[in-house]
Amino acid sequence: MEPVQVQFPKIPVPVKQVLRRLGYPTDHKIEPGMRQMIDAEIESSHPLLQFRGTYTLLQIASSNAEKMTFQDSSFVIESVQAVKMLNQADRVAIFMVTIGDALEKHVKELLDIEEPTRAFILDAVGSETVDALADYLHWKVLSNLAENEGCKVTPRFSPGYGDWKLTIQSEIHRV
Repeated sequence: MEPVQVQFPKIPVPVKQVLRRLGYPTDHKIEPGMRQMIDAEIESSHPLLQFRGTYTLLQIASSNAEKMTFQDSSFVIESVQAVKMLNQADRVAIFMVTIGDALEKHVKELLDIEEPTRAFILDAVGSETVDALADYLHWKVLSNLAENEGCKVTPRFSPGYGDWKLTIQSEIHRV
């Protein structure tokens, strides 16, 4: 299957997750000055977020306990945990999302002008927003696609989870 480009709605910054990433428990009272800074960085992130995503479906050709191959593709999953999770599947959705590089560039600019707290906050905003974007593609787009075909999706499993090496990312990009 050819890769499919995904059109995203405006996905809000997940504020609760940003606060959690910043180390604030749910019931913690945040000092007003810090809360203003957090809110300002969340607001400043909006024009920096450029949502993009793509997915492709691959038909499984073969699988053993630690390796899975696909029809018409040289892509291989080498992960005991990922293969175990996919043991009932006949197809696999490979997908990528991004919020673009503008936010990351702004984080670097903040560090360059010695604003590490703002940079840390903005980095948390970016990390949690891209995770929300991945959740949207996974649980809305791919779940709906699977449901229409009488299938179900498994939980998401990304490079760096468990025993699936991060070095596979360039291969995912190629696919």
